[in-house]
Amino acid sequence: MMQFDSTKEILEFLQEFSPDAQLADGYNDCLIGVAEQFAGIVAVYDRDKIIEALQEEMDEDEAEEWFSTNINGSFVGEMTPIYLAGLIKDV
Repeated sequence: MMQFDSTKEILEFLQEFSPDAQLADGYNDCLIGVAEQFAGIVAVYDRDKIIEALQEEMDEDEAEEWFSTNINGSFVGEMTPIYLAGLIKDV
C-alpha cells in the first residue's frame, strides 16, 4: 500500500500519475489519500474533516446538508473524488 507523509505528496502524486483526477476545491487539508478505480487513480477525502471545516461557517445540520448536496452530490466525471466515511480501527 502506498503511504504519503503529507497532503503535498498526495497532490504531487496525483499531478504526476493521475492529472485528470478531480479535487474538492478548498479542502486540501481534508485530502487523506488516493484510490484506484476503473477510470484511474482518484483523490480520497476524509468526509468528517470536510464537515468540520464547513462547521466553521454553519451549524452541523447545515454542514451535513451542504456536503451532501454540493460536494458529495457533485458528479464531475469518472475521476470524481471519493469521500471516506469510516474505517475499521487499527488497520
